[in-house]
Amino acid sequence: CQEQAVDFYRQIVDEVVVASGIKEADMTKLLENTYRHINIALVNEMAQFCSELGIARWDAIRCASTKPFGFSAFYPGPGVGGHCIPFDPTYLSHREESSLGYSFRVVELAQEINDGMPGYVARRLQDILNDQEKSIRGSNIMLMGVTYKADIADQRESPAVDIVRILLEAGANVSYFDPYVHTWEIDGVNIFRQQSIQHGLEGSHVSVLVQDHAIFDGDLLASSSTPILDTRGFLTGPNIIRM
Repeated sequence: CQEQAVDFYRQIVDEVVVASGIKEADMTKLLENTYRHINIALVNEMAQFCSELGIARWDAIRCASTKPFGFSAFYPGPGVGGHCIPFDPTYLSHREESSLGYSFRVVELAQEINDGMPGYVARRLQDILNDQEKSIRGSNIMLMGVTYKADIADQRESPAVDIVRILLEAGANVSYFDPYVHTWEIDGVNIFRQQSIQHGLEGSHVSVLVQDHAIFDGDLLASSSTPILDTRGFLTGPNIIRM
């Protein structure tokens, strides 16, 4: 079976890496996703206290990235999404506990941090509204980019879903704009889609960039008078508040 699989894949890829067994091949994928999950949690937690300390965390990551060895850049965001990172490390942790009787503590901590990011985003939006002497209840908030990954339409496990749930529970009027998502329903509630990003900004008290699609015009967003919480380090401007 291994030989036939190698012969097949050599027809379509440049290099085939052969593991010593099926378990090792499967663990390779789990290791990769767990590595990303934990490092994303690291920078997400750093982003929170860097904000309190007044440290430009994206610039610190940029500078650390100039080291030619021993460092791989990961970037903060509003949470993790997709069909791999939110699940695979949890499966691995569950298997370790059920089979061996002890927990995969670093994975559980990473899960806790990453799962808490939508709540952190909502609190930052509340702080921005407080600076305007507005309550989150009754305020108009627009999400820009609601997919889990940039430049695709896939919404699986997108952190935007939990952000909206928290905002709706707090009484906010939530809308969104995403060029790849034309209808969006959360828990039976249809979320209003703005006809354009500019129109949505004009009618919002605050907006949040959840996903940095390449199609978004950074100059247009930065020229708006509406405060924008940037969770991706994508924007610069007087109205931009980086997460």
